[in-house]
Amino acid sequence: MVSIVVPVVRNGRAEPLTLSDAWPGGPIALTDADDKFVRYRSTPETLRHRFADHPFRRYAYAIRRRDDTIDGLVVYRRVRLRGLPAASLLAAYGADQPGLLAGWGAALRHAGLHLVHVVTTPASPIRDAVGAIGPRLPVPVSRNPYHLIARALQPDTPGILFDLGRWDATGGDIL
Repeated sequence: MVSIVVPVVRNGRAEPLTLSDAWPGGPIALTDADDKFVRYRSTPETLRHRFADHPFRRYAYAIRRRDDTIDGLVVYRRVRLRGLPAASLLAAYGADQPGLLAGWGAALRHAGLHLVHVVTTPASPIRDAVGAIGPRLPVPVSRNPYHLIARALQPDTPGILFDLGRWDATGGDIL
């Protein structure tokens, strides 16, 4: 896993997303990427189960709506980095991830948060997409390392699961 800090400096003309501490109400229609990455399933039901119904963790959400339907969702937690208020990006769902994250970055700036921390697998498309928020700065050393382990669950486990260059995981996928 790769740890990155992003100063929130780019918002250009991005329309800020709506920030909320509550799971968003209304219909959710997220576009699944068809890029052959190994990732968690992201249906409205699985996302609600993973984040809103978590027994002890509390998350914040950034919501993009189009015609009363949620077509973009960012899951994050408010944290402190070196004493500064920040956001830890856990997951982002929806088409146009750079645009989605640019809108989240604009909303964060309005909320007074100027740093984002994200942990991803090296090949995750979200690593590039966070560049829409600001410059990506790798964290050289972590005192709390993140590990990714793939084990055969059955003798017929598909080989793609062991190709870590095809994994798309972020900090929210490792709960």
